[in-house]
Amino acid sequence: MSCRAVAAELQISVLTARKHRSNLLGKTGLRNAAQLAAYAVAHGFRRSRAAHRSGRDGPSGSRATACADAARV
Repeated sequence: MSCRAVAAELQISVLTARKHRSNLLGKTGLRNAAQLAAYAVAHGFRRSRAAHRSGRDGPSGSRATACADAARV
């Protein structure tokens, strides 16, 4: 998803979504969103869209995890 789509999904600003993605890339040592998406799936951060829409929490329920989930696409 684009940062704009992530921001809309999480109800945060686009700049905040970009910063979250940048922080995730820096902390994981990855180079781009595609690598970040693969990392999130490999480490179990992926939630179904139905679970996200219903408000059920994923593995940790944190906003950072939600951003990682949103960044997966």
